[in-house]
Formats: sequence, C-alpha cells, structure tokens
Amino acid sequence: MQNSYSSQISFESQKTPEKQEDKDRQTKMENQESLVYAGFWARFAAYALDSLIVFAGLLIVRLIFVGISLAGGGAVTGMDILFHYSLKDIVLYGLKVLYFIAFTYLTGTTLGKRAMNLRVVSKNPDGKLTLLDVVYRETVGRFLCSLPVNIGYIVAGIDSEKRGFHDMLCDTRVVYLKKVVEKQKKNVYNGYRLVENEIKTKAIVDEAVSGTDTEE
Repeated sequence: MQNSYSSQISFESQKTPEKQEDKDRQTKMENQESLVYAGFWARFAAYALDSLIVFAGLLIVRLIFVGISLAGGGAVTGMDILFHYSLKDIVLYGLKVLYFIAFTYLTGTTLGKRAMNLRVVSKNPDGKLTLLDVVYRETVGRFLCSLPVNIGYIVAGIDSEKRGFHDMLCDTRVVYLKKVVEKQKKNVYNGYRLVENEIKTKAIVDEAVSGTDTEE
C-alpha cells in the first residue's frame, strides 16, 4: 500500500512541472491578447518627446564639431565619407539610433514612451525582446517607416493592433505600460497561489500515507 501511494506521489510530481509550464504558457497568451495597444497619437506624442530629448542631448556633440571646425578640422568632419553623409552626420545618426536601441532593449521603453505610459513588447508569449529585433526595428524598420510621407507610421492609426512598418517587420507591439505591469503582478500572484495549492495537496497525500502506515 505504501509503495502504491509513493508511486502516485512520484507520478504527480513528474506531471506538475509540465502542467505548470502549460498553464504559464496559456496565461501568457491570454495576457498578450488582453493588452491595450497604443494608438497613433499617443505614439506620435512619445516620439516627439524622444526627438526633443535626443536633439537636446546632441547639442553638446554639435558644439564639439563646431569647435573642431573652428580649430581648422572642418575639412575632416565635413567631408563626405559614406555617399553624401559626412562624419558629423554619421556620428549624430549613430548616437540617435543608440538612444532608441539602448533604452528599448534594456527597459522596453524610452523616456518619451515612459512619459506617455507606453512600452514595446514582442508578440511572442514570452514577451522577450532580442537585441537583434530591437536593432533591426530601430534602423531598417525606421527607414521603411519614413518612405514616403512617413506612411509606415501613419498605418499605425488604421491597423487593428496599431502597428507601424517597423512593428510588422520585427513582430513587436506598443502597449500601455500600466497594463503590462498589472498583468505581470497577476502572473506572480497566480504563480504563488499555484505553488501554495500544490504544497497543500502534497501535505494531504503525505498525511494519508502516514495514516495508512499507522493502521498497518
């Protein structure tokens, strides 16, 4: 009899991780479907704020280049290096892109998006943004959005999931940050409740086994 209960407990313990993984996966998919997508104007306001922040930050770099030019190095900084882009143009563009890549990859949002309570997420149920996706989104994706008359951004106003071309390209979505945080907290609570229920169930089974041993 004891061996029978022990086998049952062992079998249940092997099944529990698989059931928990399936439940977690299902919960993540449900949360992903219930997210509130950010509309065109909210994203436009966030991008405008980011542009102002980047512009203010790059003023220092521009002043450095002005100083180099006054010192007689204007021929180097102003010379075309890549097609009709000079060293100055490349550095300014690189720093601007770095701002969006670094903030999006490390925090899932930018200063402008945070002010508008927005966050970039992956459509993948795991919700993890890879560095490659972020780099691709902020370079090639942004370039496609600017063609022509910024049509890639405008389509976010009519798409059912509020996606721009860069979102479609990298399978990302921009959602409201508060909603994401609430869902994450709910997941943690559900996780604790699930573990607590499993502990109680195991305790009941152990008690039943102990009672059987005593009777024998």
